[in-house]
Amino acid sequence: TWKAIKTDRLFNKIAVIIFTTSKSATDLEKAYEFSANSFVSKPTTIDDWGSKPDHSGRFWIECANIIH
Repeated sequence: TWKAIKTDRLFNKIAVIIFTTSKSATDLEKAYEFSANSFVSKPTTIDDWGSKPDHSGRFWIECANIIH
């Protein structure tokens, strides 16, 4: 599980992105409490599917600074 990844010294630098249907503030808080790097609510309409995954992917590829 992603919680196990974050507690394992060998893997804890791997970015964990929660991609979920939830828009719950409680779920968001729990994700970051357990060291998620991002919490993305899945699009709910077919029109939204075109842009949201693209924006999320571009963020991690073009904007985020990560440890190598």
